Amino acid sequence: MRQYLFLFLIALLATLFVACTEEQPLVEEEGIQVITPPDEIAEQGSVISLRLTDAPIALDEVNIDLLAVGYFIDDTVYVNEDFAGIYDLLKLQNGIDTLIALDTIDGEFLKEIRLVLGDNNTVVEDGVEYPLTIPSGSQSGLKIKVNRPIDGLDMVDILLDFDAEESVRQIGNGDFILSPVIKVVNFNGDPFEEEEDEENNGGGGEEDEEFAIDTAAVELIIDNYPGYERTDLDSSDFCIVDTLVIRVDIANAETMEAFQLVIGLDYNLLYEVRSVADEDIDPIWSSEIPGIQNQEFTAYNYKGADEFHEIRIMPGNNNSNENATKSHYVRDDGEVICKD
Repeated sequence: MRQYLFLFLIALLATLFVACTEEQPLVEEEGIQVITPPDEIAEQGSVISLRLTDAPIALDEVNIDLLAVGYFIDDTVYVNEDFAGIYDLLKLQNGIDTLIALDTIDGEFLKEIRLVLGDNNTVVEDGVEYPLTIPSGSQSGLKIKVNRPIDGLDMVDILLDFDAEESVRQIGNGDFILSPVIKVVNFNGDPFEEEEDEENNGGGGEEDEEFAIDTAAVELIIDNYPGYERTDLDSSDFCIVDTLVIRVDIANAETMEAFQLVIGLDYNLLYEVRSVADEDIDPIWSSEIPGIQNQEFTAYNYKGADEFHEIRIMPGNNNSNENATKSHYVRDDGEVICKD
């Protein structure tokens, strides 16, 4: 049965209008047929519509360069590029949404929707325009899972929430990045409830609340260190800022230089951390750390908004006291700031 498919996006995005009717193969890839629409919408079929809206954010504009909208239906991908353009998401606030797609499609099961973005994404803050970077490949499109049967439906009306406040982030070097947070909020007039992903089911619990590192944002920071590559990445508590931080080890293969970056949860660079040679360790640094006598330790210099040292006591046969495996952060005069 030929159906009409309407997609609407809500959130800080503008709605596009897309038309697709007769199946016209564009390319074959991995057994999936890609179809582009003709000039006119078919008189019969399922209609899919897409609307977009969002809540306010502290920026003047969030401009998205939309190249195409795609629908994965059964083993066919419907693609439309007729309404490509720049859309300011911030014009879609306070209940306003806009139509971003209108297609007629054939099929039984709508797997996902994809929004393909170009490179001309920007934000405007205090009247100044800045590039808005998409860290991970946008060529394949921003994926929105639907997983709903559409066979027998004359109309499929979908409302998407593109959360600009959660999606746009400014990192330590001042760059703005887009890590899209998009979800279906309404399907044919009913609130949309995402179905469990069976492959990921069984996780849950407290583990779901663990901090998930946006590696793309981290890589943008590393881009400010030409010649360096990430060798390790993890999150840990850091008493200096009294919260979790991201610790990234980077190294230069040519110079063999290696050090660590400490990045905040807002993806601002906090400190560069470099190891201190044994002969350069000032005894004063450890003078106020109780129980450190006869203990082995290493030292690191932290340089950022302020400067201090880490005295990291190494585990060993003589390290039986409670301070044996702790890191102490100290000033030049030995004053202990805090310890982890």
